[in-house]
Amino acid sequence: MQADERYPGFSQRLREVGVRSIAIVPLTTAQRRLGAMGFGRLRARVFDGCRGSVQQRVAVQVAVAVDNALNYETSQAYQRQLSKERDRLRCCWM
Repeated sequence: MQADERYPGFSQRLREVGVRSIAIVPLTTAQRRLGAMGFGRLRARVFDGCRGSVQQRVAVQVAVAVDNALNYETSQAYQRQLSKERDRLRCCWM
């Protein structure tokens, strides 16, 4: 694993637990960028294209699941807001 000076704590922690190589793939959907997902190996080895495609497919599925969860939370927050507004307006008209 090459030294990455941008995240010294992260790299150090990986070395402490024995991770020798990593692949980091983006978590994105059509709507937004969500972050990244990392896959580590205890043996030093370059991640090849075959494994990369599997990792990418896993990341796509995780991104969709995370995006769905975020959309659900947002819709629930809007629902609560609408309920409060309905209740407020109901009180005014009674």
